[in-house]
Amino acid sequence: MKPVLLIATLAGLGMTGCSNLLSLDPIATKAMAVKDANLVGAWTAQGDDASTVIIRQKEAGYEIHYVSGESVSRFRALVFRVGDAEFLDVTPQGDVPFSINGHAAVRVWTGAATLRWAYLDSEWLREQAGKTLESRKIGKQQLLVTAAGDAVLELVKKVGANDKAHGDIVTWNKL
Repeated sequence: MKPVLLIATLAGLGMTGCSNLLSLDPIATKAMAVKDANLVGAWTAQGDDASTVIIRQKEAGYEIHYVSGESVSRFRALVFRVGDAEFLDVTPQGDVPFSINGHAAVRVWTGAATLRWAYLDSEWLREQAGKTLESRKIGKQQLLVTAAGDAVLELVKKVGANDKAHGDIVTWNKL
């Protein structure tokens, strides 16, 4: 696989920043998906310049539209829980030539008026993934996990709730 195949996917995961840890396979399955009514709605990031996220429930998961200026990016997500921690398995929607729709794990904390969001992609977690999962480094910071999704899920179960596992937390306010 050539790094150029990932450019559109890495760029497409630009909601509040780009994830530096992607899995080729889904992390969560529909069978383990849960619903969180607090996710549904339109959200704007604190301190952000007119970016909006619109989240709608669709079947077992969610449809996410990230709007920034005139640009709209579409994603789908499944919500899953590990203990008390809630996560999203997020992947871009749509077919873009020369791209692979990778899966990014996102830690979320939901409330009636706020949504906190952080990619599970810290340097510490990328090191853990690189040591325990089949993966390939793309550039200086991105890690593409080629291991099966259930192996990625096991890593999330083991360390995903650890504060060292995620990057910056973005807080979104409900519109």
